[in-house]
Amino acid sequence: MSSNHAHGPCPPSLLAQVLLVAGVWVLLYVLNDWLFDQVAISAYASWVFLPAALRMLAVLLCGWVGVVGLFVGSLITGVYTHGLLDPGMLMVLAGLSALSPMVAFLICTRWFGWRSDLRGLSATQLVVLSLLVSLCGAGLHNMHLLAIGAIDSIGQTFVTMFVGDMVGTFVVLYTAKFLIGLVPFNKQAAG
Repeated sequence: MSSNHAHGPCPPSLLAQVLLVAGVWVLLYVLNDWLFDQVAISAYASWVFLPAALRMLAVLLCGWVGVVGLFVGSLITGVYTHGLLDPGMLMVLAGLSALSPMVAFLICTRWFGWRSDLRGLSATQLVVLSLLVSLCGAGLHNMHLLAIGAIDSIGQTFVTMFVGDMVGTFVVLYTAKFLIGLVPFNKQAAG
C-alpha cells in the first residue's frame, strides 16, 4: 500500500472535481429553468436561481478548483441555454459567475478574519457569506451588463439577481438539510 492511501480514501482528482462542479451547475441550471422559468425577468435575472448555492458550496469545498468548475459549467450553460456564441461575452459572464463567490470568500477571510478553511462556520456566518456571494454576483454582473448596454439601469435586474441568488441558495441548502435528515444515522457506528 502506498503512503498516499495509508490515511484513508484518496480524494477525487482535480479534474474530477472540476467536472463534478460543472455537471452539477448545468443540472441545477436546467432544473431552475424548468421549475422557475415563469419568474425570470430576462435571460440574465430570475427571482429564484438554484445554481447560486453551488457557487458558494464549490468555493467552500473545492477552493480555486471549484471556481474552475463553475467557469466550465457557466460556459456550457451560456452556449446551450442562452445561445451565447460571442466568445468575449461568454468568457466575461462565465468569469463573473465563477469569480464572484471567491471574491466574497476572500472578503470574509481577510476583512472579517474568518479561517480560510472555514472550520466551525456558524449559521450566522453562512448567512453573511450567502449575502456577500449574492451581492458580489449581482453587482458584478449588473455592472458588466450596464457597461455593454444590455440593461438600461442596475435597479430591477440587480434586485432580482440578488433576491434570486439568496432564494436559490436557501432553497438548495434547506432541501439538502431536509434530505440529510431523512438518512438514518447510526449513533453506535459514529461513536
